[in-house]
Amino acid sequence: AIAPGGLAGARYLCKRIRAHCPQVRILVGRWGVDPNLENTRTTLTSAGADRIAGTLVEARDQLLQLAHLDSDEDHPSGARHAAP
Repeated sequence: AIAPGGLAGARYLCKRIRAHCPQVRILVGRWGVDPNLENTRTTLTSAGADRIAGTLVEARDQLLQLAHLDSDEDHPSGARHAAP
């Protein structure tokens, strides 16, 4: 979503994704605006977003964190399977 518009569209997509895939984590890239602005964060999190990034670097870092969380959930005991 690119500011100054796009917030309504991002909100709509979050709601649709959350309704169809409640277990999926949603990261919204909101370029051109501070993602910590209360209105932006409240609007998107209430629509189902788990995280909001304001830059591409921030989005990458958050994706890496989410990927790490997902891999930990896949192996709750901490055991990893080696690739054959």
